[in-house]
Parts: sequence; structure tokens; C-alpha cells
Amino acid sequence: MTPSVECSWRLARFAWGRGYMTEAARSALDDGFRRIELRRVHAWTSATNIRSRQVMQRIGMQRAEWLDFDHPALAADHPLRRHVVYFAER
Repeated sequence: MTPSVECSWRLARFAWGRGYMTEAARSALDDGFRRIELRRVHAWTSATNIRSRQVMQRIGMQRAEWLDFDHPALAADHPLRRHVVYFAER
């Protein structure tokens, strides 16, 4: 997935479900492609983080299943161990 720039986010729970993250992520992605002339951006999250995955999909990122991975810092039976990868290209 290289060369690629990672896009990530964290949002306080009280702000969830209001569209803030989608708007901010879309703006960052557009700016990265237009102004900085990035070619590829990727993001990853726990497979169970449906809200984050939905943001990635709404801003036009595509799932890269072949890059999904188990987070090495989490135990094999940890519910957040499996991670999924998304990307967008200009």
C-alpha cells in the first residue's frame, strides 16, 4: 500500500452521529488529493468499529481485504484484534 498517507480520526462520544467526522474526513481527503497532490490515502480500524467503517465508505474509500490484519498488540481472543483496511486513490 506504499506510497500512501494514513488518514485517521478520533471523536468524542457526544459528537458521534452528527456527520462531523464524515465532513472533516471528506475535506481532508479532498484537500490531500487536490492541494498536496497525494496519490493514495489509507485508513484502518477495528473490524467491529462500524461507525468508522461507514465514514470510510461515505468518503469514497474502498475496502482492501487483502490488507486486513490482526493487531499485534492485542491478544488472539480480544474482540478488537481484527482490523480492516480501506483506501482511496486519486
